[in-house]
Amino acid sequence: MREDDVWRCLDARVGVGEALGSCACELAAGVSAEIERLGAELRAHEGAAAAHTARAADAARAAAERARARRARASALGAELDAYAAWRGRHVIAELRDVHAPLARLESARAYAASLARAHELGAHAEADAARGDGAGALAAFEELVALAHGLADGAPSRAEAPRGPHAARARAAERARSACGHVRAALRAQLAAVMRRADAPGAPGSTGAFASDAELLEPFDRLVALQLAAVRLGIGADGADRADGGAAADGAAGGVVEVARTAGPGAPGWRDAAGNLHGAPRAASAPAGGAPCAAVSLWALEAFAAPHVSRFAFHFCAKRPTNRIDRPGWPTAHIANVCRAAEGRCAQLQAALTGPCARPGAPELAARYAPHGAHAELLRALLDALSRKRAAEWARVRDDDAICCAQINEALAFELALRGPLRLPRAVAGALAALCALPGARARWAQLEADAASAALVAVLRGPRGWVAPPPRADGGGRGDAAGGIGATGVRPSVAIELGAALRSVSARVALAPHGAQRLFARRVLARLVRHFTAEARRRLAAVRLGSIVVLPLARARSRADALELCALANGCAHGADEIDDVLLCEPWLGFAAPAGVGVGVGEGGGGGEGEGEGEGVGGSSVGGRADEAGAMGAAETAEMVHSDGKEDGDDESDDESGDDDDGDVDEQPRAEGPRGSDDDDGGCARARARRVRASDRALAPMRRGAARLRALGDASVALLVDGSLVRAFLADADGYLGGDRKAWLAWAQPRADGARDAPPREVSQLLCAPLGSLRSTLDAVRAALPPPLWRAVWRRAATGIEDAILKRLVLRAAFSTAGGAQLRADVLALASLFPQQPAASANGRAGASGDARAGEEVARIAHLRRLREAVTLLALGGARLRELDAALRRAAAEAAEASGEVGAGAGAPAERAAPAAAAASARLRECGVRALSADEVRALLARSLPAMRQS
Repeated sequence: MREDDVWRCLDARVGVGEALGSCACELAAGVSAEIERLGAELRAHEGAAAAHTARAADAARAAAERARARRARASALGAELDAYAAWRGRHVIAELRDVHAPLARLESARAYAASLARAHELGAHAEADAARGDGAGALAAFEELVALAHGLADGAPSRAEAPRGPHAARARAAERARSACGHVRAALRAQLAAVMRRADAPGAPGSTGAFASDAELLEPFDRLVALQLAAVRLGIGADGADRADGGAAADGAAGGVVEVARTAGPGAPGWRDAAGNLHGAPRAASAPAGGAPCAAVSLWALEAFAAPHVSRFAFHFCAKRPTNRIDRPGWPTAHIANVCRAAEGRCAQLQAALTGPCARPGAPELAARYAPHGAHAELLRALLDALSRKRAAEWARVRDDDAICCAQINEALAFELALRGPLRLPRAVAGALAALCALPGARARWAQLEADAASAALVAVLRGPRGWVAPPPRADGGGRGDAAGGIGATGVRPSVAIELGAALRSVSARVALAPHGAQRLFARRVLARLVRHFTAEARRRLAAVRLGSIVVLPLARARSRADALELCALANGCAHGADEIDDVLLCEPWLGFAAPAGVGVGVGEGGGGGEGEGEGEGVGGSSVGGRADEAGAMGAAETAEMVHSDGKEDGDDESDDESGDDDDGDVDEQPRAEGPRGSDDDDGGCARARARRVRASDRALAPMRRGAARLRALGDASVALLVDGSLVRAFLADADGYLGGDRKAWLAWAQPRADGARDAPPREVSQLLCAPLGSLRSTLDAVRAALPPPLWRAVWRRAATGIEDAILKRLVLRAAFSTAGGAQLRADVLALASLFPQQPAASANGRAGASGDARAGEEVARIAHLRRLREAVTLLALGGARLRELDAALRRAAAEAAEASGEVGAGAGAPAERAAPAAAAASARLRECGVRALSADEVRALLARSLPAMRQS
């Protein structure tokens, strides 16, 4: 395209743009004019709107004024209307209310009458269904009746409007419900019994005890639980009608009963050997043991389950059945054991249905209240109730026959062990022994038979020729092992102590499961009687020995030796008998009895030391020991009292026992009855009952404790008589010439030795002392062989003390000793001391340095208990110079003491202090010479006679 053409086109386009620009300018001018016009019109309209708004506000204010005026007029009109209603309406409303009140009462009465009619209709339906055997329908009708009865009690007319009121309505409904409950319960029991009759009879030979179907049994069982739950809700759960009880025997008799005699022969159950037998009772011959009926089963379902078993029991052991034999008491108990073992699995299923996870709501609480021990225990309770009724009916025929009563008691004990063991009957449920003890006079009869049997066996041993003599240690096959403590634990027991302990333990074991009242009666009448027999025989023997020793001892030495052995056996038997009583009181069932305050420790709790211990130790818990003078005086007084008492103490015990009533006011005679189970216990009543039982237990065990104390006193008296009569007095009678009866021998103590040797001690004992020492040695050897170590320690210590006192008083403090006489006395004392146990060499060496004589100190210091003779011999061996110094010191102390006492008596108190240094110096000089047991007066008397003789020699 050419350039000219291009420019032409551009020019054309520019012309077109200019034309468009002019058009746009014109258009903008037109738009501006229109906008100005429209703005003018808008301003005109706004002015008109403001005028209209002002007019509308004025109209609204006028309307509001008119509305306020109208409201004021309306309020005035309402007040006028209210005044008119108050003046006229009250009378109209009262008339309307009077018209509607009879209508309301009529409607309430119609509803109440309809409810009562429905209640009677439901009761009739329940009874009719029960009569037809429809347990489910009867139960449903009864539950609806219970709900309706609660509605009747809540919605009945008031007492002012209805003559009988809500309480009478509920009473009528409850009476109708109780009647219906009895019919329903009877129907369900019959259904359960029918199911059990179709199964094998539990306890039959070869029977498995399993039912045909679990559902067949659990269905009526569950319905019975539901029935009792509904009855409890209505308030008749504890005393519902028991119309089916009379037909229990027929249910069991028609159910294919079996004979059980083949399975319950004598000795068949394995538990009987564990209970032991009463002495003289035949194993097969026994009598039924009755008792108070056990507490009734309160859970209806379990009662219905137990009823067929009870019926079978009654059928087998009724009056004319061949299995109802009075001489076979093991048959009924074996039948009960077999039934319970066979039904154990079924009882577990029923217990699960009551308390398991699938149990009916409310059933666990019902079971906890009425059957807290479980289904198995309730079955046992029902069977024991039947057994108790059977025993009670037969008790009058068997109580006077000793053999049958013995076998009856043995069977009751054996069955009680089985109940508490394999059959797992809780202790809270009364067993066979509680039933036996509840019979009239049964506890006294049992105690009499036990006491007669045990007493006969014990008396035979007590009166036997070798009963009181202890066997050699190697022959004590049934003895207890050595132990630190009492006499019975360290010595060999004689036959009388073994028999006493065995009798006491046997009776205690047999009565351990009996009620507390029976245990207290046994403690008073059986155990105390055995202890009295033992004590009386010991007293009789002690009196015989005492009288024999008084009359015969001066005439026959052989008689004295026999009396010594008899006294040894008596002391040993009494100590072991007291030990056996203490051991029995620490065993069951007496361990649970309260021990009275002030009861001393048992035999052997205080002694048991070595031979060389101090003199303050005694023999076990007895008074025999280092206090020789007190024990000897008490033993002599006790012996005299017992010899001349003629059995008054035992008679007092016997009268106390017989005066006690058979029942003894038992507090806890039987286990606590569950009664209204779930109720709170009376804490105050329980505390008072426990206090009464503690006091009764203390009174029951008091005769045994007194018997043990009397046996210890008899043992002490026997030891005192043994020491004083057969040892000390016999030795003094033999050594009378040595102690001063021979005048020549008496003067020989002050003479020097014929060979002129002054320092060498003599090697031979005095001739006059040889025979007495030989006799004493033989007697001590016999006594040591016959006594246990604790009693032997008491005997030889007391004998040594008595002989020492006699030698000091009759010889040492009265004779004059030269140096040779002192040496001879030392030889005699060493010979006498060799008869008694000596101290160990280590302890003797510790004392030899204080004796002052290197040659004789070691031998003299080994003397264990002749301390005063040992010190006298030590003084005579010191030599003249030291003895004169000691005598001067003692005289100076005595003179100053006399002077001080005179000045004090004259009123001057200060010079009395001058006697203290002299006395202290004399005491120090005595201790340096090894003198501690001899008094200063005795030392002065010895030196006053011996120093002149020593100067002359």
